[in-house]
Amino acid sequence: MRIKFSCFALFLMSLMTIHAMNAQTTATLHGTVADATGALISDASITVKPSGNETAYTSVSNRDGEFTFRGLVPGSYEVIAEQTGFNRVYRTVKLAAGQTTEVKLTLSVNLVSQNITVSAQTAAVTEAPLAQTITSVDRQDTKDSADFTIQESLELVPGVTTITGNGPRDISISLRGSNDRQSYGIRNALLFEDGFQVTQPDGLGRADLTDPHAYEGIDAVQGPSSTIYGNNANDGAIFFRTRPGAEVSGVDFGTDVGSYQFLNNYMTIGKAEDNYDYSIFLSNVRGKQNYIPNFEFNTATANILATFSLTKQDRVTFKFINNDLDTALPVRLSLNQFLANPFQKGCVGYESSSASTSSCSTDHVYVNGIAGSQVYVTPDVIQNGRHDRRTIVGGRWEHDFSDTTWRTQAVWDDKDIDQPTGATTARGSTPSFILDSDVTRTGMLLGHHSVTYAGGCFKYEDTNSNGYNLTPNGSLGAYTSGAFGTITGACIHLREEYSLGERATVVGGIGYEHTTLSDGETLYTYTSTAEPATANYNVNRVYNNVAPEAAILVRATDSLALHARLGTGYGTPPNSDFFVTPQGTYGLNATLQAQTNWGIDFGADWTVARNIVLSATGFYERFANEIVSQSPGAGLLSYNFNIPSSAHRGVVTAIDWHPLPQAVSGLRLRAAYQFDAQVYRSYVEQLSAGSGTGNVCPILLSTGACETFNRAGNRIPGVIPNNLSLRLAYERPSSKEGNFGSYLEANYRSAFWLDNANLLSAPSSTVMNFDLHYDPAAGHGIWSRTHFYFDLQNLANHTFVGSASNITDTITTAGIENPGYGSSTALAATGTGAIYAGAPRLSIGGFRIKF
Repeated sequence: MRIKFSCFALFLMSLMTIHAMNAQTTATLHGTVADATGALISDASITVKPSGNETAYTSVSNRDGEFTFRGLVPGSYEVIAEQTGFNRVYRTVKLAAGQTTEVKLTLSVNLVSQNITVSAQTAAVTEAPLAQTITSVDRQDTKDSADFTIQESLELVPGVTTITGNGPRDISISLRGSNDRQSYGIRNALLFEDGFQVTQPDGLGRADLTDPHAYEGIDAVQGPSSTIYGNNANDGAIFFRTRPGAEVSGVDFGTDVGSYQFLNNYMTIGKAEDNYDYSIFLSNVRGKQNYIPNFEFNTATANILATFSLTKQDRVTFKFINNDLDTALPVRLSLNQFLANPFQKGCVGYESSSASTSSCSTDHVYVNGIAGSQVYVTPDVIQNGRHDRRTIVGGRWEHDFSDTTWRTQAVWDDKDIDQPTGATTARGSTPSFILDSDVTRTGMLLGHHSVTYAGGCFKYEDTNSNGYNLTPNGSLGAYTSGAFGTITGACIHLREEYSLGERATVVGGIGYEHTTLSDGETLYTYTSTAEPATANYNVNRVYNNVAPEAAILVRATDSLALHARLGTGYGTPPNSDFFVTPQGTYGLNATLQAQTNWGIDFGADWTVARNIVLSATGFYERFANEIVSQSPGAGLLSYNFNIPSSAHRGVVTAIDWHPLPQAVSGLRLRAAYQFDAQVYRSYVEQLSAGSGTGNVCPILLSTGACETFNRAGNRIPGVIPNNLSLRLAYERPSSKEGNFGSYLEANYRSAFWLDNANLLSAPSSTVMNFDLHYDPAAGHGIWSRTHFYFDLQNLANHTFVGSASNITDTITTAGIENPGYGSSTALAATGTGAIYAGAPRLSIGGFRIKF
């Protein structure tokens, strides 16, 4: 017995020794999950993933909101917490051998959202304002596909719609249709990258510099939002979040190869230690989209984010973006040209004194580049395109007091353009500077949980634009215009989030901004034999705008959240808009006013069961002096004008459903639908023809006419009333064969009007996409660190309108409005400069490998 006991004791001591040795070489993670009021959350799903590795460990929080993971290899981990009715939260932690690391995860209530990600890297109120509709997409939803542009990443985000802008990589992004009526760039919503504003003070943002492979997630804050974001946030803000170094933890290299010579090589480098985190993204993407002549691009992007902890209370963050864009552009088409020859086959090398008779869209330029006779040329002859550089440098300092964080940041942003996009070209550099400083206090106020925010800003932009005629071979002709000015602004923002208990929170705020626009333009008019005549125009405007806000969030039950909000917005016209006339030429357009709007939201997020979540938000917005863009024809400049009164109303809905959670756990259906009705409430449009052009209506001349038309009740052109996106996905994880997945998606857009009279419409479309992706099983070295994917876009090879500019209605010399269809003077024939065809079927495949 003594021998047996001694053997057992020896065995027990050996186990204890092994356990002790293991405890010194492994790490433990312990944490709690709570809501914004501090109430503990049970049954939350917790995922712990080594940074840069697809292998994950899962658990759930207990009834006290706690969870524990033992025996983890020391290093950086990404911790993800999810619970129905709440927003997903990410936290990056560093685990040390032989130690237990504590982490506290705070979940905010999910408001009409789908896969929203609230980054734990920053506690800024501006990035996740309570009781406001926020929809989102994160890398878990996009890493399995070869995204050609940011457009593919946003297709399933409720309330967000996209169209092709001026170039293959220029995507026009809209929140509730905010930018549908402008077919290039991004207006009426501000863009941020890692908390730094990357929309210049003139309100124009561009998606050219956004490579979808760079991002951890994208959040869309919807509704009038000038209370905390200021000028040009009429319909909200979009936050792009790059991958943190702790998540990258090494080097990721990827290549995408596709149809029409598409090639994207990209690399992400990242690392994190106790006192720093950095990531570097580099990409070069190119393609000859020669399904349309003169439709190609080559762009290089560098994107750097670095954060350093100086002390326990002080952090500094550095941001750098540089994008060089070189793209060729086709000419937009009339509807008849689109229907007859959507991809402009045979429309290359055309140069003639008369317009093409083969449905080819052309520019018309002066033969000598100055004045006199003109010729019609296709865009490849005149070398239409965009050659732009964008450089952004930002810095942020944060200091924590006991319950308050003080944050100060600055952004320098320079845009240098050369854009021969028609018969003329625009050149110039536009440097800008934005300084923000704010404080956020989180704690108790009068016995209730409170978040108090106060901030201010200063903005400055130096606008410089030089215009030139182009010659038939694309070289510079005569100097036609020079515009030079400044934009300055100063703002104050106040906001309070006050909890009335565990289930209700009220929000109130107010913002004020003072904006000054000052600009001067000189126009040069030539004859064939004389020196140019000059005309000078000056614009000086001062705007003072106030934006109040009120909202309430109610968690009616554990599975149902309700919210209501009254928000306001304002946006001043950019300096350049004052110098483009309704005729599409440089001149004075001095009547433009700032646009203002107020809007009401009512929304609900309902967890019907653990496998199905429904969301819906209804909205109504009223605009005064809404700024709308229109094209007067091919080769001419788009111009902007004010609508005295207009209204936007609609519904945004979403569903996330696992239909067979037990039988087929990897099957998932997701859908997002938006109904958006935007109408003129008060607008009288003046149209003229012949020598009546430019006169004040009503007037009828012997050789021309000028008439007014009441557009009240008409739909605002360019706005797509119905958008529906569906994705049926299947994931099959296997420890032996690896992880295999696939999805089939359909994106439907209804027909929409192209003109103010609602006489001409772009046809509806349904585009289907298919994806396959595969992660090899673990344990096979570098093979296990490789990810493969293949996409077929526009599976049915459907010909559709990818983008359409609003066009100007016309009248006869007798003052009669020309119809939309059926004659040589109808808008379908004469409304050139409107339509780009969407891409035909194309395939993109790629791989990503981890080092």
